Amino acid sequence: MNATPQSIVSLLTTANQRMVIPVYQRAYSWDEEQCRQLWDDVVAIGRRPSGTHFTGSVVMVLGGEFSAGGVNKLLVIDGQQRITTLSLLIVAMAEFAREHPEKLTHTSYDEIIDSGYLVLKYKKGEDHYRLTLSQGDETTLRSMLDHLEKPDVDIVNESHRIIDNLARFRTWLNNIEDPNVVWDGIQRLEIVAITLAQGQDNPQLIFESMNSTGKDLSTADLVRNFVLMGLPMDEQEELYSNYWRKIEETLGADSYDQIFDDFLRNWLTVINAPVSVVVRDIYRLFKQHVRNGGYDQPGQMASLLKDIRRFAGYYANITAGACDDLELKTILDRIAQLEVSVVNPLIMAFFEDYGNGAFTHEDFVSMLRTTESYLFRRAVCDVPTNSLNKFFPSIIARLKVVKAEGGSYRKAYEAFLLNEFDTARRMPTNAEFERALKTRDCYAFRRGRYLLSTLENSYHPKNPPNLIDANHTIEHIMPRNALAHAEWKEMLGEEYERVYDEFINNLGNLTLTAYNSELSDGTFAEKKARAVGGFDKEYLVISSDLHDTNVWSERTIRARCARLVKQALKVWPIPEASELVLKSVALNATAISGEAVNDAPHEKLFSAEGKKIATKLKDVYREVLEELASEGRVRHYHDRDLWFGTARMDEYLKPASSEAGGSWDDGHAYRYWVYAFNRVDALVPTVRIELGPKDQSEAMLVHQELLRQHFAPARKPIVPSDRYRQILKIDTGVDESATESLDAIAVGEIRFKIRGAVEELLNREAKFFETTNG
Repeated sequence: MNATPQSIVSLLTTANQRMVIPVYQRAYSWDEEQCRQLWDDVVAIGRRPSGTHFTGSVVMVLGGEFSAGGVNKLLVIDGQQRITTLSLLIVAMAEFAREHPEKLTHTSYDEIIDSGYLVLKYKKGEDHYRLTLSQGDETTLRSMLDHLEKPDVDIVNESHRIIDNLARFRTWLNNIEDPNVVWDGIQRLEIVAITLAQGQDNPQLIFESMNSTGKDLSTADLVRNFVLMGLPMDEQEELYSNYWRKIEETLGADSYDQIFDDFLRNWLTVINAPVSVVVRDIYRLFKQHVRNGGYDQPGQMASLLKDIRRFAGYYANITAGACDDLELKTILDRIAQLEVSVVNPLIMAFFEDYGNGAFTHEDFVSMLRTTESYLFRRAVCDVPTNSLNKFFPSIIARLKVVKAEGGSYRKAYEAFLLNEFDTARRMPTNAEFERALKTRDCYAFRRGRYLLSTLENSYHPKNPPNLIDANHTIEHIMPRNALAHAEWKEMLGEEYERVYDEFINNLGNLTLTAYNSELSDGTFAEKKARAVGGFDKEYLVISSDLHDTNVWSERTIRARCARLVKQALKVWPIPEASELVLKSVALNATAISGEAVNDAPHEKLFSAEGKKIATKLKDVYREVLEELASEGRVRHYHDRDLWFGTARMDEYLKPASSEAGGSWDDGHAYRYWVYAFNRVDALVPTVRIELGPKDQSEAMLVHQELLRQHFAPARKPIVPSDRYRQILKIDTGVDESATESLDAIAVGEIRFKIRGAVEELLNREAKFFETTNG
């Protein structure tokens, strides 16, 4: 490797040398912000009487390849955005010099062309062009240079960024008082040219360490470079055209940079399940997957790219409506409307397993409908989604076990959802779903249009109308200004204010219409009789009630709401599973928490080294609790199972507290946990509060119910038959599932996080007593 400070002009004018942007580099991406920064830097240094301006580094691989015309080819692996933009500025200057030679006196069109800034004047073919870009950018740049030399040649408008940025530079040159300062500034730009020797230096490591000015590299850039950079040029071009370009096209060639990170995280989540992949780990885990899978060995990269291309197709099916199967596409489009993207890895796993024959098309349709019901029921009942980012990867891992053991994939999936009945991951029951639909504000509901359109389309399964387009909006049958009309007050009755407040945004008072402006005001009779969009001419089944009534009151709103809710229970059903099936798929029926425990086999978690790491971590958690006990913050902590209590909660739940060392069967009314019961939970621990209602007195149940209402108001009330009920779970921020060895454990950081989570629990306990004066 050779690093040399030099002017950028010397790089651009070296004889018999041209620069090539490899296919694995990202397309030209600078926009006005970066162009303006470069322009300002050039003008600023050009206006000074002396000095230079450092504009970053340029990293090139010198392959020793000379063309038949004697031109050496340099591969640019960092700095290409800057070089391309500067070349566009020089194109604009050459045009300006030709058109206004009296204004630009420090250079001329002939000097720019003859000196080789843009072209090697006497070379032919590819050797004629100083800079060769990749993808569609090259066609536009080359036509631009041809047009510069021969104005009758048309510019190919394939790369809008190159066209737009040249136009910007033309405008700025025409508006600047003295264009000579721009040329002077270009002459004084300096870089550090880093030249690597092919086969001797590692360009990938150097590329990853660079932090040049301009746009930050996306994960797509890093991954593409990692996959292709180290390969011979012919293999790079083959893999790019046969696989990578098709991945770009599948994800959307113009926008794939923006969505590639999300796609890659989803794909890695499927691969690494049950571990939930976070954004900061995407590139690291990708490289780990490549090396662990042997894809970095000669000839193996094509196999990896086939996998990525296949999963990119699944992702496009889910997020871009690209599915060819109409029945699947209809459900996927509805799921996409729910905007719960954490479910995407699970559906991608469905597609992969379906392709491998794990279940039938009928099962696939059923599971997607169950997924839609699960997500929508939770949305209607306002169940938070933050627990799902770990739940869905755990399901992926557990379904791998079911598939390997030859079990029923669909039945297992349904049982995994139903087994969460008493957790934050629960599927709301029919009673809870019905109650929420009848009482919630469905107009302000973010998925209100989805609700109404899906209900209507359920009556048209073969030819559903498009009701999500911009023309259709939610219409209040009783209008929002109803109380300004005497007719509406009379129709609503003596309690018109209560009826209005209670039912204005009720499901029974809402419909869809393409004529909102025509219907937005007026009495019920007027809205029915309108020639355009009137309710008497209404074609929607969900609004058929309006044809046969001349009264719109609390009674008719309730009746219509009840009819729509009854249909909703059919459209978004809850699956049924026998008790035997539920028990057979429960991974740990004796788990203290009562939650479905994520115990799916995972290469790292169930290795001998993983067991040692889990044991070491539990020792760290134990030390934290011992420390808190010595400070008097916690008491009677159990050093094996890592549960503990506090003096204040003992006093509050005194009638059923017992001495340390007991079990739930001994009558404990509560326990606080550093939950690390099995190996998975030891690697990703949480801090929890659990209650033990079973066999407690009525007075104790009242106290426990007050705790439940404070810590878990969305969960069902405490009942005497509950053996245990979790009412609070705190994420500790500890996740050692990817830790490779005991030496890699950051003990100090983990102690800090565990103690912080326990103290958060203690603070919440204090808040409870402060609120209740307990």
